[in-house]
Amino acid sequence: MKNWSISVMALGAIMLMGGARADTRWQSATDYVDELQATTTDGVCIAIAAIDGDNLTQHVAGTCDAANLFQIGSITKSFTGILLADAILSERLGFESTLEDLLGENVPRFENTSITMLDLATHTSGLPRIPDNLFHDAADMSDPYLHYGAKELFAFLSSHELAHKPGTHDEYSNLGMGLLGHILAGVYDRSYADLVNTIVTTPLGLDDTVVIPNAEQANRVLDGHTVTNDVVPNWQFDALAGAGALYSSLDDMVAYVKANLDAPDGPLGDRLQLSHREQRTTPALQGAIGLAWIRWTRNRSVTIWHNGGTAGHRSFVGFTPETGRGAVVLANAFLSEIDAIGAHLLGSENPLPPIATTVASDDGLFADYLGTYDFTHSFKIQITTDGAKLYGQATAQPRFTMIELSSDRYRIDLVAAEIEFVRGNDGNVESLRLHQNGVEQLARKSGVEVERETVALNTEELDRYVGKYRLAPNLVFDVTRDGVQLNAKLTGQPRFPVYAKTKTRFYYEVVAAELEFHVDAGDNQASALTLYQNGVHKAPRIDE
Repeated sequence: MKNWSISVMALGAIMLMGGARADTRWQSATDYVDELQATTTDGVCIAIAAIDGDNLTQHVAGTCDAANLFQIGSITKSFTGILLADAILSERLGFESTLEDLLGENVPRFENTSITMLDLATHTSGLPRIPDNLFHDAADMSDPYLHYGAKELFAFLSSHELAHKPGTHDEYSNLGMGLLGHILAGVYDRSYADLVNTIVTTPLGLDDTVVIPNAEQANRVLDGHTVTNDVVPNWQFDALAGAGALYSSLDDMVAYVKANLDAPDGPLGDRLQLSHREQRTTPALQGAIGLAWIRWTRNRSVTIWHNGGTAGHRSFVGFTPETGRGAVVLANAFLSEIDAIGAHLLGSENPLPPIATTVASDDGLFADYLGTYDFTHSFKIQITTDGAKLYGQATAQPRFTMIELSSDRYRIDLVAAEIEFVRGNDGNVESLRLHQNGVEQLARKSGVEVERETVALNTEELDRYVGKYRLAPNLVFDVTRDGVQLNAKLTGQPRFPVYAKTKTRFYYEVVAAELEFHVDAGDNQASALTLYQNGVHKAPRIDE
């Protein structure tokens, strides 16, 4: 479930309304935004804008204005696409330039096929959403990309094996787009921040669209908020800046959408237009893709858009060149409704989703389940309801609908995962178990003291697991024992305690991950371990 997302491609299909009045649609959007903001804490602000030809309307719910800065997350990827367009048109690179051409041979390939720049820009490289060496200690959990630099990036590339031939399978990848930004910075011999400033933001007059706000801008940056209204640090980036590092304001994003609707004359206009152009179809994204921009065709009109999300911000920009209509939605809280508001402003026929609250229905339906459940200090699930349905939302992820399977057990809609609510001796719900990818993770309900179930193992039993296990060519688990406490350390990371839930399976407290040790009959030592985190990863024991 835990997935360090910078963007969530969860927007429903945009179906353009043929005869809807713009003023009626705008009024319904502003009413909805006001109602949504009222369910949040005082520090949360939602800023929206609608562009209709030469007409511009803006609305803010909360204490902020059009000059405040939000993190825009994966909307950054559209800027990275424009940078690639510049490199193509200035003949610094070609779409078919490969990672091997630019980085050498120590990069992933699939048989004889190399990853190209076009593969990276269209989420068809075969690289995963995030690198599997994006591990964090407890202090870094709230800022996952801060310490992921070139060293970590190239360590991943040198050990990763592609599961799909590049160009044949679309899988949304923060890693791929971040890698593209890193490559472009190297080609131009400039930082990613400087490239964006020189090629895009300065020519367009986007003075408040920056990777690192200056002192004056920092005073206008809004704190981010989780789905549970907790203030969280704004994310910082190193090597993967091209995936999600930018801040921007409502005014700047309006100017950005206008420039994309009516590209200026000259080289920059050519680059914007190239970034829009369809390059590949993307079934996973329900449409086609340009250079990062998602393209949906409905009723013969093409809508071009992108959204974004960090731990405490959500954002959306989109535009339909044929109609001259554009939309911007920014929020300094991880609100899943932001995408739907943007689609509504662009003419979606889909109704705006019900706003979930923590208030139970009149007959008490779902009342026992409502609240926040803590997996770790920085990863939680909030359970809410609109009175008719039950919803969940995990830290830095979109809201999901829960479908009842049996008493106290629910399936997560559209995801291969289930949630089971656990009751104490008094009959009250005190925790939940998340079942996903072969892992059971227990989360305590906030305000309820729950003892986690553990199994006591003696030193002889624990010694069977002590040793080293190779997860990847450059990643090794070093498992040690300190008295009756087993500890695990991954290459380049701190050592953490792990706790036995069965005789062979252990869980971490600091991250949502588990280790399972495999002991063959008659052996005194484990032959391998399996890591359960964002998938299943087996690591065989290696000789000391």
